[in-house]
Amino acid sequence: MAQRFFAALTLLTATLYSPSLVASPLIQWNPSHLERLLFPGEQLHLTISFQSSQTLSNVRASVVPAFRGFVAVSPSFWPSITKGATYSVDLVVTIPSSQVTGVTYEGVVQLKIGNGTIAKPLPILLDIERFAFHDDAADRVIVDSNGAIYPVDQLIVSLQTGQNTSAALDIASQIGATVVGFTPATNSYEFELATSTQRDLDTAIAELRTDARIRGVLKNYVGELQSFSTDIAHLAMCNSSTVNDRAYRIVKAPDAWTFLHDISPARFSPVTVGVVDTGILRDHPEFVDLLGMPDVSIYPGTPQIWSQNDIDGHGTAVAGVIGANNLSAMVSLNCIGDNALQMNGILGGVAQIGYTLFPVGEKGILLFTPLAKKVFFGQYFYDVLGLTDYLGSLGLPVVNLSFALRRSFLGICDACVADFDHLTQQFQQTFSSHPNSLFIISSGNFGGSSGDYVPGNLGGLRNVLSVGATDLQDQRLNLPVRNVESSSGQEVGIAAPGIVWAPIVTSPGWGTGYGTSFSAPLVSGSAAILQSLGVSSPVAIKSFLTASGDPIVTDKPIGGRRLNGFCAVQLVLPPNLTLTDDFSEGYRDCSRWFTTVQPPGIGLMAVANQQLEMVKASSGNGYMGLASRCKLAGDFDVQVDYKLPIWPAQNFHTVRLIASDLPDGGTGLPGVYRNSYAAENYEFRNQLGAVGLVSVPTSDTFGTIGLKRTGTNTSQPVLSGYDSHGSIGSAPTTSNRTGFTIDFATPSTTAPGDVAIAFDNFKVNAGTVSVRNSEVPERFGL
Repeated sequence: MAQRFFAALTLLTATLYSPSLVASPLIQWNPSHLERLLFPGEQLHLTISFQSSQTLSNVRASVVPAFRGFVAVSPSFWPSITKGATYSVDLVVTIPSSQVTGVTYEGVVQLKIGNGTIAKPLPILLDIERFAFHDDAADRVIVDSNGAIYPVDQLIVSLQTGQNTSAALDIASQIGATVVGFTPATNSYEFELATSTQRDLDTAIAELRTDARIRGVLKNYVGELQSFSTDIAHLAMCNSSTVNDRAYRIVKAPDAWTFLHDISPARFSPVTVGVVDTGILRDHPEFVDLLGMPDVSIYPGTPQIWSQNDIDGHGTAVAGVIGANNLSAMVSLNCIGDNALQMNGILGGVAQIGYTLFPVGEKGILLFTPLAKKVFFGQYFYDVLGLTDYLGSLGLPVVNLSFALRRSFLGICDACVADFDHLTQQFQQTFSSHPNSLFIISSGNFGGSSGDYVPGNLGGLRNVLSVGATDLQDQRLNLPVRNVESSSGQEVGIAAPGIVWAPIVTSPGWGTGYGTSFSAPLVSGSAAILQSLGVSSPVAIKSFLTASGDPIVTDKPIGGRRLNGFCAVQLVLPPNLTLTDDFSEGYRDCSRWFTTVQPPGIGLMAVANQQLEMVKASSGNGYMGLASRCKLAGDFDVQVDYKLPIWPAQNFHTVRLIASDLPDGGTGLPGVYRNSYAAENYEFRNQLGAVGLVSVPTSDTFGTIGLKRTGTNTSQPVLSGYDSHGSIGSAPTTSNRTGFTIDFATPSTTAPGDVAIAFDNFKVNAGTVSVRNSEVPERFGL
């Protein structure tokens, strides 16, 4: 990303020492090196120090030409330097507002005798980007009485619209602070203060909030990285009893890879996935080949201040779930040593996709929280905010954030914040500023409401998808022994397994990741496949992912759908032109059907026992159905078998076969209904409305229902409905092309739960297939 320029800051000395001493290591710097991320318009004050192992005299400070205009040094002269004494050097770094971003300047600070340099110089790297942040030392971070975690000398100051960096610098100078960070999307600045206690910081906040130029002030809260502990088919080959491949199989990633295998590479476009986390271990075996050469495209290819070589493991694991390599596609792996543990990420399973992982972030902060008495691992929210804004500004189609901050309540709470609404506004502004990116976010890992975790609470935004976690039995993840529990609520748009085999930095090797951190990258990898297949808008990608998920029922709501990557790619690609379906494949065939379940989480739908089974688990109104992706033209004859395995009397549900594009008469879409209302009956509903409605009493618990249209080559086509016993009725209709829906529904708010039905042998006996739109339809009315 950044162009590099090399320069030197030079401290010149005049001395009577012999030249042989010049090469001796005399100087010790503190810090031993200096790296800073800066933004145009920033003015940064830094203090460094040094000690000399010998006495020097007449030391002069100078800046080499390459740094003039950027760096000023003070003081400029020392009459003498005493052996072992500490001397301070103030650096003022000024970045012009017109400075081009994406540039790195590298140089050194030196002491010189004449033309000779005294070892050893201080390396300096200045990386100039459109955003910036600066992390504080861990010893400046506190856990306050409410459980909130933040440094006592940093604040995030959001300015009113129209205020700029000049205003930020002026405000900072009034309270003796330095501006060390900037996020363009929120017009917010990171201030570093001289405060050393919570009380001092709160006093500074109160003072800042009186300035009319300021929209809001936040502490730089530390949010938790969503929980981490220690080639997919190859895993099972090496160990037939392994569960390490389970998460990938549950989301049907191997089925998706097989389905896409024979598709022309020309059908795919390159894709880049952003990962805001703790950086990445670039030389992990999951990102290099057997000779240690990189075989996964990672940008930037070398560590940067804002994209470090991961030492914590969280970012490496998350990135690996998205795009770890697939060595089995190139070589035949044995089951010895590391080869037995190799996995591949969601993108790694599709050989035709040229993908790039774009990891950003740096090492997390590790500390002990005395309230909850646990080791806490997290990341500064302002780093996450700025890096998210940066990736969004690049137009990356998919950005993964496995990070959360929780709302503060009374009682013990790690990484909780009282300024929750303000934090939410900051992230909302950032997401809204980048409508061409889909931000996929872990929903939260400590139970409770998903609305109490930011940024996952923004799942209702069009370009945000909040991901909850399931266990390996499709229940909401709750593992008390690991202190991991998926949050739940209406903000969660989809779930995915939260027990995932992933690369870790220890050794390096592999381990199991637990929590929503690892649910999110399963979804991000699937989203990237859809983008590569041509789904260009975040709204469409989000819609395809949620509409394709397998319906699940959980104790608390986590989207009502669990990720199904196979179904998602089927929905994106052209439909199967064969409408007939005997449900023998063992899965919902999304090349034939759209799936609707409303409200989410009300019931289960799965292909099992060579039939389509639906169970409405919850009481109240609800809808579950499949709608054909293709339509029939001309005369047709369509039928489906049904069963009612759990069907209490007067349960206020109906089973239907409907022609969804033909006109109705106000009594419901035209079709055959098997009802259980005040009476058990079949009904044929049609465009004549109440006048044409035909009802036939029945006690059938299984049978066949069908629709037939004739006369489309005449002026008056006729639609007829029939059951296993014969014709129910007929009525005039139109010759429109029509799709078909088989569904199970109730409009009653008092209808019971635990009602189950099954469909089998959907047949097109006659009709001409016509391709319909591939848009995901809304639910069909009752």
